[in-house]
Amino acid sequence: MTASAPPRPPRRGDPVDRDELEALVSALIEEARRRARRRRLIYAAIAAAVALVGSVLWIVLARGAQSRTASSTVAPRTAVAAGAARSRIAFIGYPRFGPMLRAGQLWVANADGTGKRFLAASWYSTPTWSADGQAIAYEARNDIWAMNLNTKKQQKLTDSRGADIAPVWSPDGRRIAFLRYPFGGRHEDGWDVYVMSADGSARQRLARHAAIDFSPVWSHDGRGLAFASRRDGDLEIYTVNTDGSGLRRLTHNKVADRDPTWSPDGRKIAFASHWQITVMSADGSGQKSLTLGEGRDFAPSWSPGGRTIAFERQLGRYQYGSCPRCGRAARFEVHLMNADGSAEQRLAPNGMQPHWSPDGRKIGFVSARNGNWEVYVMNGDGSGQRNVSHTRLFNDSLFAWSPGS
Repeated sequence: MTASAPPRPPRRGDPVDRDELEALVSALIEEARRRARRRRLIYAAIAAAVALVGSVLWIVLARGAQSRTASSTVAPRTAVAAGAARSRIAFIGYPRFGPMLRAGQLWVANADGTGKRFLAASWYSTPTWSADGQAIAYEARNDIWAMNLNTKKQQKLTDSRGADIAPVWSPDGRRIAFLRYPFGGRHEDGWDVYVMSADGSARQRLARHAAIDFSPVWSHDGRGLAFASRRDGDLEIYTVNTDGSGLRRLTHNKVADRDPTWSPDGRKIAFASHWQITVMSADGSGQKSLTLGEGRDFAPSWSPGGRTIAFERQLGRYQYGSCPRCGRAARFEVHLMNADGSAEQRLAPNGMQPHWSPDGRKIGFVSARNGNWEVYVMNGDGSGQRNVSHTRLFNDSLFAWSPGS
């Protein structure tokens, strides 16, 4: 067989076939497009595979945590342990990793750590229970929502152009207090305290001011609210009736007064003032500091019987964004004292945000002892501390006890 000679390379003076050249260019362009489409399909397949693996891993870890919790040793059948299974805690968890860093999730669990289940997407506000324990109000996408735990039905209670946060259900279950900020509002519009009916109707602003209001809490008779506000230049404690009348400034300390909470009989208010837990009468008189300023004391919580107060103590300076195990971060502790300030004792060496259970047997708190923030429960004397939330992929820092638990 005779071999044919290879074609001669083109030269500068050779004639050009424009149709052939255009066809060649079009073919090259189409081939480039096909390669780009293949790359996109490959990238999409890789992303889908990574998402699938991540979802499976999350489910396995979450179920493993639940199974470990459910199979833990049964507590002795004392009166305290017998009532724990009937207690429930709602809490907010935030993913520690991934692009959904700001998105939160609303969960509910028994106070012994069993029966944990996801309820809804949420944001950074403490959830609140209805008086009958059948519904939870929470913040999501800058509005207040409520979920019926029996039907799983969600209801949007507010629909403002601003941000509605920090819902607090009234003791009788008929109303909800919250904070509102109108986006694009005028200068005189700040975070203001609102009250509405439990179905979202009859919304009313109780106090209007350019300053920011914080931490509204109901009085035990449901007739008024206490809150902290900067409306007179300093962060002070105020009270107001639920019809908007009777706005009254209770403190004039020229320091940061915050975290007000009513005593069970409604006669006193405990709050944090200049890093000390302070108690005063409901009219603002008779203020008395109960702690000695050994650290920064916050978040007082009255026991249901009114005899003791649990609170949070910060030792060292907190660094925003510090990891829970960083040595330079502040150390948080849960302390307990009598309502007159005597017999102070430390209950949890690594804990914050204590809240008494409504039956007075337990104290819930938040701790980072295992590397991320999780909800814990202990007996009123500090014994029997156990992890309730068990969400290794989440930071859990906002929680609320169910009524009567």
